[in-house]
Amino acid sequence: MKPADVVALPGGILLAGVIAAHTSPLGVGLSGVVAALAVAGLRSRRCAGAAVLVACVALALLPADVWSALVGGLAATAYLVGTHTEWTHASARELGAGAVGAVLFGVAAALAGTVGTHLAWAPAVAPIAALVVAVLPLRIVRAVVLTPKYGGELGPSTGVE
Repeated sequence: MKPADVVALPGGILLAGVIAAHTSPLGVGLSGVVAALAVAGLRSRRCAGAAVLVACVALALLPADVWSALVGGLAATAYLVGTHTEWTHASARELGAGAVGAVLFGVAAALAGTVGTHLAWAPAVAPIAALVVAVLPLRIVRAVVLTPKYGGELGPSTGVE
């Protein structure tokens, strides 16, 4: 098993499980399709993309609440990261920072989904809230995690002069 499969396999299982939680015949059938595509997606990127697209369609067709969509989205993120990444030691820190951003964005989306139905002005504030809750902490995490540990000039590619 490749290191990427350690991340992709639980993401694919959780993605199929979120859909299987809807016990209708459509939910069970689409869950089986997602599971089969997820297993095939461990070797084929096209099947991995198809698994996530079928899961999105399933969550749109089934009566999914905000938290099912949140867990499904995070599972799809982990699955796609695992299936579309060539793992190296250097990329592990970048992927960790991306995972923090995905979780923060999921939290922002869940909050917008639960609060947005009660407040008329919430859709106008949602992009700003997503920026504050997800993007800014991600930039801080990336700056801390990916800062070189050696002295000297960082160079013009970082924007620091």
